[in-house]
Amino acid sequence: MKHIADIVRHRQELEALYITAGLGEFRTRFFTQLDRHLHSCADPAMTLLHLVRFLDASFGRMTLLHDLTEYPVLLETAIVLFDTSRFFSEILIRDPELFRWLTASDTLSHSRIPEEMNRIAVNSTNIFRTPGKKINALKRFQRRELLRIGARDILSHAELAPTTAELSMLADSLIAASASIAWQQTVEQFGESPYSTWAIYGLGKLGGKELNYSSDIDLLAVYQKDGTLPTSERSYAEFFARWYEALVQILSATTEEGYLYRVDTRLRPDGASGPIIRSFDATMLYYESRGELWERQMLIKARRVAGDKMLGSRLLERLRPFIYPRSLFANPLNEIARIKTRIEAQSGDVHNIKLCPGGIRDIEFIVQALQLMNGGRSPELRTGTTADAIKRLETRGLLSMQEALTLQTAYRFYRTIEHRLQLLDYAQTHSIPADPAERTKLALRLEMRLPAFNRALKHALSDVHHIFDAVFTVEIPTAVSDVERLILEQSDSEFVQKFCTTFRFEDNAATIKRLRRMLYGSGLSGMKEYTEHTRSCFRTIAPQLLANIGKTVSPDQTLARCEQIFSSFPAIDSFYTSLANPSLCAAITTLCGRSPWITRILMNNRSLIDYVITRLPEIVSGIEIPFPKTVTHRSLVEWKLHSELSAVMRYLLGSIDEQAMFSYVSDAAERILAALFEQQRRRLRLPSTVSMCVLALGKLGGKEISPGSDLDVIFIFRGKTKADAALCERLAAALMNRASAVTPEGSLYDVDARLRPEGKNAPLATSFKAYKEYFQHRASLWERQSLTRARIIAGDAKLTGNVEAFLHENVYAAPLPAGWRTVILTMRRKTEARSRTRATDYFDVKLSAGGLMDIEFAVQSLQLAAGLKALASTNTYELLEQYGRRIPIIRPLIENYKELRRLETALRLGFDQPSAIVPMGKDAQRTLASWMNIQHAGELPARIKNIAKENRSILESLLTQDS
Repeated sequence: MKHIADIVRHRQELEALYITAGLGEFRTRFFTQLDRHLHSCADPAMTLLHLVRFLDASFGRMTLLHDLTEYPVLLETAIVLFDTSRFFSEILIRDPELFRWLTASDTLSHSRIPEEMNRIAVNSTNIFRTPGKKINALKRFQRRELLRIGARDILSHAELAPTTAELSMLADSLIAASASIAWQQTVEQFGESPYSTWAIYGLGKLGGKELNYSSDIDLLAVYQKDGTLPTSERSYAEFFARWYEALVQILSATTEEGYLYRVDTRLRPDGASGPIIRSFDATMLYYESRGELWERQMLIKARRVAGDKMLGSRLLERLRPFIYPRSLFANPLNEIARIKTRIEAQSGDVHNIKLCPGGIRDIEFIVQALQLMNGGRSPELRTGTTADAIKRLETRGLLSMQEALTLQTAYRFYRTIEHRLQLLDYAQTHSIPADPAERTKLALRLEMRLPAFNRALKHALSDVHHIFDAVFTVEIPTAVSDVERLILEQSDSEFVQKFCTTFRFEDNAATIKRLRRMLYGSGLSGMKEYTEHTRSCFRTIAPQLLANIGKTVSPDQTLARCEQIFSSFPAIDSFYTSLANPSLCAAITTLCGRSPWITRILMNNRSLIDYVITRLPEIVSGIEIPFPKTVTHRSLVEWKLHSELSAVMRYLLGSIDEQAMFSYVSDAAERILAALFEQQRRRLRLPSTVSMCVLALGKLGGKEISPGSDLDVIFIFRGKTKADAALCERLAAALMNRASAVTPEGSLYDVDARLRPEGKNAPLATSFKAYKEYFQHRASLWERQSLTRARIIAGDAKLTGNVEAFLHENVYAAPLPAGWRTVILTMRRKTEARSRTRATDYFDVKLSAGGLMDIEFAVQSLQLAAGLKALASTNTYELLEQYGRRIPIIRPLIENYKELRRLETALRLGFDQPSAIVPMGKDAQRTLASWMNIQHAGELPARIKNIAKENRSILESLLTQDS
């Protein structure tokens, strides 16, 4: 009923527009023609809505209405476009003048040639100077051309082959124009350009000149040769990578004018894990030494779409023997059939005209398999266009006349269905609607009735699938491994249920997908398909790997993290072979099971995986990692990563406890800061009359930092002039900048100097004289308290000794103010308000009442009270142990501190979160309970509550006693 009401309303709106335009006498003739066209529309309400909006947006409305009435072909054109495509309707509503451009000339009567398309694309950008405006001009050009090509298609001015050829030609011109813009941007960044040509190849439907209206475009790029830029001596590889990344960004980024194309570069050598662009020689070496069957299949459609013609032709010519070998060592039919079976299982959509049995992919695989098997001996079969290949296979006698006719007819039918689906909203869809009403609309847009459409579709799918079965011999082994059988099963089958229960997996579908990627790779839809040798290696390790995973706290999470690490490793064969070592396999699964932090670190730094594989025994034994002889950002980042990884691994594998891990991580930070200090002091040439030191505070001062912690420091110097002070300020700033710099190699630390006298607004470096004056007259009690953790980690020996003596004298020897315990307790209670949540069921390990800060305040108050008899340590663990022997009341704090630091570590390493708030969901409790050695997860909240209550009670007892 709503549909009818919409039609009535839109007709009334049209009548009002007609009358307003003063064309009442034409009204009857217009609506007679309109009703005749609407009778055959798939969606009359949508069509009328678009017509009303189009007329309402037009400036010359009276002239347009007159023309639509006087020239019925114009009204028919508008109705067909508005009924077929919301996308084209919006283009015309946005720019109504395009309708005249489309219909008032020979625009619809001829197709363009490549030279014409390229010229128009370039001319559309020439009037603009900035890259952003040039790119938007290309997007407007693309919209006009899509409208022109689509209108020719919808109105039957062009058949399928010319339509897809023009869509591909349009993409070629946009890629070439975008590459030129990206090149100019990259040259401006580098200040020069390489002496090397380049070429970009279209793969898939773009390469075969068979592009859809809303296709991804698969691209592969090469440059002619390696070298270095003449002035900066930066490599050609770096320049071309930056340029190609800029090109992909231009093509895929969305602006106010929309986007050009979704770009997929994962079909390149080594997939997403390989360089985004390679040199000619490196590309050839890859395919000649490591190319796989699916890559031969993929390269059948490769075509130069932009760049140097000579280089483009040369690469394809050199690749011919790889794509079409005269003899194949293995029959490709079985492997291609397996790939197709996996694609169907992954899709799971029986209405997907591209991937369903008997669909577009079946036709493409039939054709490509026959080309691969025979193209080496029959050069005439070497074409990337599917329809052309079918004709050539028939001529060669590899397909019968009836088979070729069946495939050609089905291919045209399927691709036309695909186009009508995608033209509706310019969406990348291949699924025929299951809903009868929507399917009826699709049939009408194909100029068919629903029963005839359903019959045609059923017969086409059946006939194509019959030919597929005749061409391919699918040999499924009778004795497949459990993992392979799992991949071939449905997620709710009895076998899958039993398999997942055995290893305690809870998400059956996700388990199947992850194991599929670990066994096969991502194949044609993503990264490089694994070789049979790789799959054999995985079959060998799978039983032990799964057994280890099943023993972890959350097998689903462990499997996911293992899959992430495995997929990021370029030499996957050697990795799988290494995992045959039971110790390494157990270590990797333990690390993945316990720590998403370590998973992220290994994924982002692939060299570390090699380090773990080759040096696991040394890591576990705690062998020292030599400090770099040459101090560069790269060398320090690498040493830090190796040092922290070793410490964390030893902790997670049970070789050391939290205290030892913190000590190792703190030592690494101290060595790096000391090295940076010395490097910057030499670089700035600090004169002999100037001395400087770095004072560590907080957990760095106490040697208790964890991975990812900030470093609290104060810079103190001694100098005579303002120039000396300025030089020391520069040194402090340079050290902090070097430590916090973010580069492709990574970063070191966030160094925080806000605890310096007068806070963040004061100079970074404080003179010793000013520091003494400030501390003796203006420093607060909390600053004195914080200096119980102070420790000098770098600097001149003489100044260091003087600063240490001053601190000892003034932190411990100076009298404490009256009521100092009350001040500290009040200050502690105020810090609770800084906790990130006040909810009663959440606990901030550091700031909540009874958290770590309670214990730290307790120890620091004991240090202050002891005065000159204070224990010579800045480490909370050591101080708790020593004071615990003398003061019975604080003995419970020893274990409580260890438990809370373990809890804090669990949040950092076990959840990869910087927050100190304890999550209380069931899964989180289960994970935390395993870290805390609590047998029943439900006991965790009570344990935390009891620890916090005891900590607060002890702190209050210490700070409410008589001073």
